[in-house]
Amino acid sequence: MDISKIIVAGPSAGAHLSSILCYCRKIQKKYNVDVSNVIGFIGTGGPYSFRNDQSFAVQMLLNQFFRKDYNRRNGEPVSLMSKNHIPMLLIQSKHDGLIEYGCAEDFAKRAEALGNSCELYEVKDKKNTHSWYTAGMFLETRKENMGLDKLFTWIEEKDAGR
Repeated sequence: MDISKIIVAGPSAGAHLSSILCYCRKIQKKYNVDVSNVIGFIGTGGPYSFRNDQSFAVQMLLNQFFRKDYNRRNGEPVSLMSKNHIPMLLIQSKHDGLIEYGCAEDFAKRAEALGNSCELYEVKDKKNTHSWYTAGMFLETRKENMGLDKLFTWIEEKDAGR
């Protein structure tokens, strides 16, 4: 098996966790994670920042995950990001219903400020709610789903070395 070119991807909470794995040197060092063969990161619907304007459901989850006096920046991908070689594609919907589009915008701005390559793709398919575009898009074909086509096109471009 050729593992010389790896693309890490995750939806929702998986985007949150895998983005930390790809972009936080402190975590990479702590867990001895080598990202030298990672050629890309794709996150769909990720909570990359813990904004105050999150949905009620996300606010409730964050309150359950973090004790009252915990500094949430310690678990926030946008705050943990370091400069590195891994280009990213963030797929996010403005009609998500759970995760604010601004989370991806925050992450993209931080990436840009550090010099990390980032593309933010806005889901414009009719089925653009959180569950649909983070998992349900795989129930359709690339022709039927623009977000899915974007995901695979981006992977193909990275694989070709473009």
